[in-house]
Amino acid sequence: MKYDIHQTVKIVDFNNELLSETDFYHGEFDLPVVTPSCVITTHALGLKEFTVVYDLRQNEKVQFRVIEVSMDLTQPDRPASVYLEAVTLIIGQHDVGQV
Repeated sequence: MKYDIHQTVKIVDFNNELLSETDFYHGEFDLPVVTPSCVITTHALGLKEFTVVYDLRQNEKVQFRVIEVSMDLTQPDRPASVYLEAVTLIIGQHDVGQV
C-alpha cells in the first residue's frame, strides 16, 4: 500500500520560543500495513536556515512513532497519509550548514 509520510516540525530558539511550525514531507512510500503506534526509522532532521532537511552528515538514523493514519475512501487511488510524532529543532543547534 502507498503512504505519504508527514511530520510536524517546530522550530524554536534557545529560549524555546516558537519561531515557526511546518509540515515536513518525507515522501511517498510503498510499505506493508502501517498503523498508529508503529515505529518508522528515517534520517535525522536538521535545519538549513529555516528550511527543514535531512541531516546526512553523520548518517544518523532516528525512530518516530506513527500517531495517525488517514485514508480518503472517496479517492481510493490516493495514498494514505501517515503522520509521525512531532519533532522540535533548535536554531543554532540543529543547523546542518551547507550540505
